[in-house]
Amino acid sequence: MDHPKKYVEIRHSDTCYRIFEQPVTSTHAYALKQDWTEALKNNRYIVLFAPLQTDGIGSHGRRWVSDKEDFHVNLIFYADKILPFSQIAAYTACQLLARETRQTERFKIKWPNDVMVEDWNGDFKKIGGCLTAVRKEGTRYWVTVGIGINYNLEDFSNIDQPTASVKSFLNSLHKKCELYRENDFTRDELFQSVQSFAELFLKNLELVQKNGLEAFYDKENPLDRFGSKHYWLYLGQNVTVFDEDKKAHVTGKFEKLTDNGALQLACDDGKTEIVLNGTGLKLA
Repeated sequence: MDHPKKYVEIRHSDTCYRIFEQPVTSTHAYALKQDWTEALKNNRYIVLFAPLQTDGIGSHGRRWVSDKEDFHVNLIFYADKILPFSQIAAYTACQLLARETRQTERFKIKWPNDVMVEDWNGDFKKIGGCLTAVRKEGTRYWVTVGIGINYNLEDFSNIDQPTASVKSFLNSLHKKCELYRENDFTRDELFQSVQSFAELFLKNLELVQKNGLEAFYDKENPLDRFGSKHYWLYLGQNVTVFDEDKKAHVTGKFEKLTDNGALQLACDDGKTEIVLNGTGLKLA
Protein backbone atom coordinates (compact mmCIF):
# COMPACT_ATOMS: atom_id res chain seq x y z
CA MET A 1 0.00 0.00 0.00
CA ASP A 2 1.34 3.45 -0.90
CA HIS A 3 1.49 6.03 1.83
CA PRO A 4 -1.56 8.32 1.67
CA LYS A 5 -1.22 12.08 1.45
CA LYS A 6 -4.47 12.78 3.25
CA TYR A 7 -3.80 14.04 6.73
CA VAL A 8 -4.73 16.84 9.09
CA GLU A 9 -2.12 19.09 10.65
CA ILE A 10 -2.48 20.62 14.09
CA ARG A 11 0.14 23.04 15.34
CA HIS A 12 0.81 23.58 19.01
CA SER A 13 3.67 25.85 20.00
CA ASP A 14 6.73 24.65 18.03
CA THR A 15 5.29 21.17 17.38
CA CYS A 16 3.29 20.12 14.31
CA TYR A 17 1.04 17.06 14.66
CA ARG A 18 0.29 15.28 11.38
CA ILE A 19 -2.74 12.98 11.83
CA PHE A 20 -3.42 10.49 9.05
CA GLU A 21 -7.05 9.91 8.19
CA GLN A 22 -6.29 6.82 6.10
CA PRO A 23 -4.20 3.71 6.92
CA VAL A 24 -0.45 3.89 6.41
CA THR A 25 1.91 0.96 6.07
CA SER A 26 4.15 2.28 8.86
CA THR A 27 4.74 5.72 10.39
CA HIS A 28 8.43 4.82 10.66
CA ALA A 29 8.69 3.89 6.98
CA TYR A 30 6.80 7.07 6.05
CA ALA A 31 9.19 9.17 8.15
CA LEU A 32 12.23 7.65 6.42
CA LYS A 33 10.93 8.19 2.88
CA GLN A 34 9.98 11.86 3.09
CA ASP A 35 12.11 14.99 2.79
CA TRP A 36 11.55 16.96 5.99
CA THR A 37 13.84 19.90 5.25
CA GLU A 38 11.10 22.46 4.62
CA ALA A 39 8.77 21.15 7.32
CA LEU A 40 11.49 21.39 9.95
CA LYS A 41 12.20 24.99 8.97
CA ASN A 42 8.76 25.93 10.24
CA ASN A 43 8.44 23.43 13.09
CA ARG A 44 10.99 22.38 15.67
CA TYR A 45 9.27 19.02 16.10
CA ILE A 46 6.95 16.99 13.89
CA VAL A 47 4.75 14.22 15.31
CA LEU A 48 3.21 11.65 12.97
CA PHE A 49 0.13 9.83 14.26
CA ALA A 50 -1.49 7.05 12.23
CA PRO A 51 -4.36 5.34 14.07
CA LEU A 52 -4.39 2.56 11.46
CA GLN A 53 -1.11 0.94 10.45
CA THR A 54 -1.05 -2.03 8.09
CA ASP A 55 2.59 -3.14 8.16
CA GLY A 56 4.25 -1.73 11.24
CA ILE A 57 7.97 -2.15 11.88
CA GLY A 58 9.16 -3.57 15.19
CA SER A 59 12.63 -4.07 16.60
CA HIS A 60 15.00 -6.66 15.10
CA GLY A 61 13.00 -6.71 11.88
CA ARG A 62 9.83 -7.97 13.54
CA ARG A 63 6.41 -6.90 12.31
CA TRP A 64 4.44 -4.66 14.66
CA VAL A 65 0.97 -6.23 14.76
CA SER A 66 -2.10 -3.96 14.84
CA ASP A 67 -5.62 -5.27 14.47
CA LYS A 68 -7.48 -1.98 15.07
CA GLU A 69 -6.89 1.73 15.66
CA ASP A 70 -4.02 2.23 18.06
CA PHE A 71 -1.04 4.34 19.17
CA HIS A 72 1.42 4.47 16.23
CA VAL A 73 3.68 7.52 16.40
CA ASN A 74 6.93 8.94 15.04
CA LEU A 75 8.64 12.09 16.28
CA ILE A 76 10.93 13.93 13.87
CA PHE A 77 13.46 16.59 14.83
CA TYR A 78 17.07 17.76 14.57
CA ALA A 79 19.59 17.16 17.35
CA ASP A 80 23.08 18.55 17.95
CA LYS A 81 24.37 15.19 19.15
CA ILE A 82 23.35 11.55 19.30
CA LEU A 83 21.51 10.63 22.49
CA PRO A 84 19.87 7.37 23.66
CA PHE A 85 16.61 8.39 21.98
CA SER A 86 14.99 4.95 22.24
CA GLN A 87 15.59 4.77 25.99
CA ILE A 88 14.18 8.27 26.42
CA ALA A 89 11.08 7.23 24.47
CA ALA A 90 10.63 4.02 26.47
CA TYR A 91 11.04 5.93 29.74
CA THR A 92 8.46 8.48 28.56
CA ALA A 93 6.02 5.69 27.66
CA CYS A 94 6.29 4.29 31.18
CA GLN A 95 5.61 7.71 32.65
CA LEU A 96 2.60 8.18 30.39
CA LEU A 97 1.10 4.76 31.14
CA ALA A 98 1.70 5.13 34.88
CA ARG A 99 -0.23 8.38 34.85
CA GLU A 100 -3.06 7.16 32.67
CA THR A 101 -3.63 3.90 34.55
CA ARG A 102 -2.61 5.18 38.01
CA GLN A 103 -0.44 2.08 38.36
CA THR A 104 2.95 3.52 39.26
CA GLU A 105 4.82 0.24 39.73
CA ARG A 106 3.48 -1.90 36.89
CA PHE A 107 5.38 -0.49 33.90
CA LYS A 108 9.04 -1.25 33.23
CA ILE A 109 11.64 -0.96 30.48
CA LYS A 110 13.29 -4.17 29.39
CA TRP A 111 16.61 -3.04 27.97
CA PRO A 112 17.17 -1.82 25.39
CA ASN A 113 13.74 -0.30 24.71
CA ASP A 114 10.82 -2.70 25.24
CA VAL A 115 7.99 -1.28 27.36
CA MET A 116 6.60 -3.97 29.65
CA VAL A 117 3.62 -4.27 31.95
CA GLU A 118 3.43 -6.58 34.94
CA ASP A 119 0.13 -8.45 35.19
CA TRP A 120 -1.53 -9.45 38.42
CA ASN A 121 0.27 -12.83 38.37
CA GLY A 122 3.65 -11.08 38.38
CA ASP A 123 4.39 -11.91 34.74
CA PHE A 124 5.81 -9.24 32.43
CA LYS A 125 4.28 -8.74 28.99
CA LYS A 126 5.30 -6.40 26.21
CA ILE A 127 2.98 -3.44 25.74
CA GLY A 128 5.15 -1.10 23.65
CA GLY A 129 8.39 -0.69 21.78
CA CYS A 130 10.64 1.95 20.23
CA LEU A 131 12.61 2.29 17.02
CA THR A 132 15.08 5.04 16.16
CA ALA A 133 16.78 6.20 12.97
CA VAL A 134 19.52 8.86 12.85
CA ARG A 135 21.41 10.38 9.95
CA LYS A 136 24.03 13.10 9.80
CA GLU A 137 23.04 16.28 7.97
CA GLY A 138 25.86 18.82 8.00
CA THR A 139 26.76 19.69 11.58
CA ARG A 140 23.60 18.18 13.11
CA TYR A 141 21.59 14.98 13.15
CA TRP A 142 18.19 14.27 11.68
CA VAL A 143 16.30 11.96 14.06
CA THR A 144 13.07 10.02 13.95
CA VAL A 145 11.87 8.10 16.98
CA GLY A 146 9.08 5.58 16.44
CA ILE A 147 6.93 4.43 19.35
CA GLY A 148 4.13 1.89 19.29
CA ILE A 149 1.97 1.28 22.34
CA ASN A 150 -0.80 -1.31 22.40
CA TYR A 151 -3.91 0.43 23.65
CA ASN A 152 -6.66 -1.53 21.88
CA LEU A 153 -4.91 -4.69 20.63
CA GLU A 154 -6.85 -7.83 21.57
CA ASP A 155 -5.64 -10.63 19.31
CA PHE A 156 -2.22 -11.74 20.55
CA SER A 157 -2.25 -15.11 18.73
CA ASN A 158 0.15 -14.02 15.96
CA ILE A 159 2.75 -12.55 18.31
CA ASP A 160 5.73 -14.66 19.38
CA GLN A 161 6.08 -13.26 22.89
CA PRO A 162 3.82 -12.48 25.88
CA THR A 163 1.92 -9.33 24.93
CA ALA A 164 -0.66 -7.05 26.52
CA SER A 165 -2.50 -3.83 25.79
CA VAL A 166 -3.70 -0.98 27.97
CA LYS A 167 -7.24 -2.19 27.39
CA SER A 168 -6.48 -5.82 28.34
CA PHE A 169 -4.59 -4.62 31.43
CA LEU A 170 -7.46 -2.40 32.60
CA ASN A 171 -9.94 -5.12 31.69
CA SER A 172 -8.17 -7.36 34.20
CA LEU A 173 -9.14 -5.00 37.01
CA HIS A 174 -12.23 -5.59 39.12
CA LYS A 175 -15.35 -4.46 37.27
CA LYS A 176 -16.16 -2.05 40.09
CA CYS A 177 -12.83 -0.30 39.66
CA GLU A 178 -13.10 3.19 38.20
CA LEU A 179 -10.50 2.40 35.53
CA TYR A 180 -12.02 -0.91 34.40
CA ARG A 181 -12.53 -0.72 30.66
CA GLU A 182 -14.30 -2.85 28.07
CA ASN A 183 -14.61 -0.34 25.22
CA ASP A 184 -11.82 0.55 22.80
CA PHE A 185 -9.96 3.82 23.18
CA THR A 186 -11.36 6.26 20.65
CA ARG A 187 -9.27 8.12 18.09
CA ASP A 188 -9.68 11.32 20.12
CA GLU A 189 -8.50 9.57 23.28
CA LEU A 190 -5.52 8.11 21.45
CA PHE A 191 -4.59 11.55 20.12
CA GLN A 192 -4.76 12.98 23.65
CA SER A 193 -2.27 10.29 24.70
CA VAL A 194 -0.08 11.12 21.69
CA GLN A 195 0.02 14.78 22.72
CA SER A 196 0.82 13.89 26.32
CA PHE A 197 3.57 11.55 25.16
CA ALA A 198 5.13 14.16 22.87
CA GLU A 199 5.13 16.82 25.59
CA LEU A 200 6.70 14.44 28.11
CA PHE A 201 9.27 13.20 25.59
CA LEU A 202 10.47 16.70 24.76
CA LYS A 203 10.87 17.53 28.46
CA ASN A 204 12.82 14.31 29.00
CA LEU A 205 14.93 14.96 25.91
CA GLU A 206 15.94 18.34 27.32
CA LEU A 207 16.67 16.77 30.70
CA VAL A 208 18.99 14.16 29.20
CA GLN A 209 20.69 16.78 27.03
CA LYS A 210 21.61 18.65 30.22
CA ASN A 211 22.27 15.83 32.69
CA GLY A 212 22.62 12.58 30.75
CA LEU A 213 20.68 9.44 31.63
CA GLU A 214 21.74 9.96 35.25
CA ALA A 215 18.73 12.30 35.35
CA PHE A 216 16.53 9.21 35.35
CA TYR A 217 18.26 7.81 38.43
CA ASP A 218 18.05 10.87 40.64
CA LYS A 219 16.42 10.77 44.06
CA GLU A 220 12.67 10.61 43.67
CA ASN A 221 10.51 13.61 44.33
CA PRO A 222 8.05 12.47 47.04
CA LEU A 223 5.53 15.05 45.81
CA ASP A 224 5.39 13.51 42.32
CA ARG A 225 3.39 10.26 42.37
CA PHE A 226 4.44 9.43 38.82
CA GLY A 227 8.09 10.49 39.03
CA SER A 228 9.37 6.96 39.55
CA LYS A 229 13.04 6.35 38.85
CA HIS A 230 12.55 2.59 38.91
CA TYR A 231 11.30 1.90 35.41
CA TRP A 232 14.34 -0.22 34.51
CA LEU A 233 13.49 -3.91 34.73
CA TYR A 234 16.08 -5.99 36.66
CA LEU A 235 18.04 -2.91 37.79
CA GLY A 236 20.36 -3.99 40.61
CA GLN A 237 19.88 -7.70 39.86
CA ASN A 238 22.11 -10.32 38.25
CA VAL A 239 21.23 -10.67 34.57
CA THR A 240 22.50 -12.27 31.41
CA VAL A 241 22.34 -10.71 27.95
CA PHE A 242 23.61 -11.66 24.50
CA ASP A 243 26.20 -9.15 23.30
CA GLU A 244 25.67 -8.82 19.54
CA ASP A 245 29.12 -7.28 19.01
CA LYS A 246 31.05 -9.98 20.88
CA LYS A 247 28.65 -12.76 19.82
CA ALA A 248 28.62 -14.06 23.37
CA HIS A 249 26.46 -14.06 26.49
CA VAL A 250 27.51 -11.73 29.29
CA THR A 251 26.44 -12.10 32.93
CA GLY A 252 26.68 -9.57 35.74
CA LYS A 253 24.83 -7.19 38.02
CA PHE A 254 22.81 -4.55 36.14
CA GLU A 255 24.37 -1.40 37.63
CA LYS A 256 23.01 1.31 35.35
CA LEU A 257 22.85 2.60 31.79
CA THR A 258 25.67 4.65 30.37
CA ASP A 259 24.90 8.02 28.80
CA ASN A 260 24.72 6.45 25.35
CA GLY A 261 22.14 3.92 26.56
CA ALA A 262 24.49 0.95 26.91
CA LEU A 263 24.01 -1.65 29.63
CA GLN A 264 26.64 -1.53 32.38
CA LEU A 265 27.22 -4.82 34.20
CA ALA A 266 29.42 -5.57 37.21
CA CYS A 267 30.80 -9.09 36.71
CA ASP A 268 31.86 -11.59 39.35
CA ASP A 269 35.51 -11.31 38.30
CA GLY A 270 35.49 -7.64 39.25
CA LYS A 271 35.40 -6.38 35.68
CA THR A 272 32.83 -4.02 34.24
CA GLU A 273 31.15 -5.04 30.98
CA ILE A 274 29.49 -2.50 28.70
CA VAL A 275 26.93 -3.90 26.25
CA LEU A 276 25.82 -1.42 23.60
CA ASN A 277 24.05 -3.81 21.20
CA GLY A 278 22.38 -6.70 22.95
CA THR A 279 19.29 -8.87 23.05
CA GLY A 280 17.55 -11.34 25.31
CA LEU A 281 18.06 -9.63 28.66
CA LYS A 282 16.87 -11.90 31.47
CA LEU A 283 17.59 -12.78 35.09
CA ALA A 284 20.72 -14.88 35.51
